[in-house]
Amino acid sequence: LSKVLSSGPPEDVTVMRVEVVGRKGPARASITYEMIDFYDRKKKVTSMGKTTGFTCSIVTRMVGRGEVHGIGVVPPEVALNTKLVQKLHSELQSKGVKITENQNFASVRF
Repeated sequence: LSKVLSSGPPEDVTVMRVEVVGRKGPARASITYEMIDFYDRKKKVTSMGKTTGFTCSIVTRMVGRGEVHGIGVVPPEVALNTKLVQKLHSELQSKGVKITENQNFASVRF
């Protein structure tokens, strides 16, 4: 089995979809984030390596610069404000990892 598994480059794909639904004032609101990332054949870097490693290094630099506050392990949804999330997405995009955001605000009440 190891011969079959190691017969070529570890080409992979990472797919993520996060859908947040709630209210903004009286309106129903949803925000959807989507990412599809592929193995980089030119640089020989796995998608999982890019999406996890780049994210970790970017946030680590934010912590080092004092942009992220909190003591100990802090979940991203608490540690990163809107500005830092946009900065993270921008830096990921500069490294070839694109996350799209779609917002929908309906006038229908719950």
